[in-house]
Amino acid sequence: MQNSLPYTLKQTRDIRITFYGQVFQEAVSYVSLDTLQQQANILRDLSQSTPVSMTAEDLSFRGTYDFLVGLMPTSWLQAAFRAELKDFSFPDEGDEEAIRTAYHQLAEALDAVIKLAKEPGIALAARSSGAFARARARARARARARARARDTGGELANFTGATWEENRELHLILFPNARKIALPWDNLPIPAPPDAEVTLAEIRPLAAKLAAVHTDRERREEIEAQANTSDLSDILRPLGIGDLEGYEETEGLIRTVLGLAERVGYVYKAKFQRLRPAQFYTALRTVLDDPPHSSYPSNHSFQMFCVAEVMARMLPENPATTELFYVAQRVAEGREFAGLHYASDSHAGRELARLFSPYLFLACRRQMRRALKEWI
Repeated sequence: MQNSLPYTLKQTRDIRITFYGQVFQEAVSYVSLDTLQQQANILRDLSQSTPVSMTAEDLSFRGTYDFLVGLMPTSWLQAAFRAELKDFSFPDEGDEEAIRTAYHQLAEALDAVIKLAKEPGIALAARSSGAFARARARARARARARARARDTGGELANFTGATWEENRELHLILFPNARKIALPWDNLPIPAPPDAEVTLAEIRPLAAKLAAVHTDRERREEIEAQANTSDLSDILRPLGIGDLEGYEETEGLIRTVLGLAERVGYVYKAKFQRLRPAQFYTALRTVLDDPPHSSYPSNHSFQMFCVAEVMARMLPENPATTELFYVAQRVAEGREFAGLHYASDSHAGRELARLFSPYLFLACRRQMRRALKEWI
């Protein structure tokens, strides 16, 4: 079969490397850092001026501070900016020297952030600092809370979140004439969903699974529990760390993978727009309510197999990682027993995880290294 994709595998790999390297650096340097540099120059000029009257109210330092935080192109630069200003205090009204000093401190903090963004080696060192580590820990806690909230249901926009959509659009701005092929992980060669005849053939075994689960209370409760991907017990238990402390980085890595896979999965669902089984064959009585997005591929299958791929990559000699593939298959089949997915949806999720996992290895490489230290 002729490959319909515009790039060969090698070209796709090269695009991926370029995107994570030069393109991201250019986006930060030219889209955001110029603005930060302009603000730093303005603040430095103000710190050296001698106005007749300056008041804290007129200058609205708190508003200026919040504005500068909002200009930061990434959350870690926001944290770095705040860390640079940990001793910053808003000047009193009429205290000209304090106001001048405050301007100077803001300008110096911006200079430091710009230097971090331009020099990855310095940025990496900054990430290990105490102030930044604490800010990163707080950010992770907020991210976990948001992940738990997202898994409860809602419209597609509520699942993906505004920041994800806007960040995606920022990257696509760099490719105005090639939006559909700009992000290689959006164009992985998974097969199209089966036609109506094959779909109808899939309904028969699906109906049998539904009939069986309606009389199997234990299996039904398992399926209901697995609907919430923020519960990691099915993943942590095979690894032997379900009740152990000291594996926070591993848990954070798993949540990151689940979150990334969730969002990428929605891109493919939007492409294929396959009807849910109960929408195609209305006589089906599902165990769970149909989610608001389409059926193909199964996101639960995709997410769980992504976790299995990443953990197997990180711990190739640990036999527990093999068990994660069985867990992923069990979760995927549970969605079929619930009447929410066809078997071909589950298979597509597994295939997509196999193709997408190299991008996860690259995107999560630092987090994987930190998590690996917990196992050594």
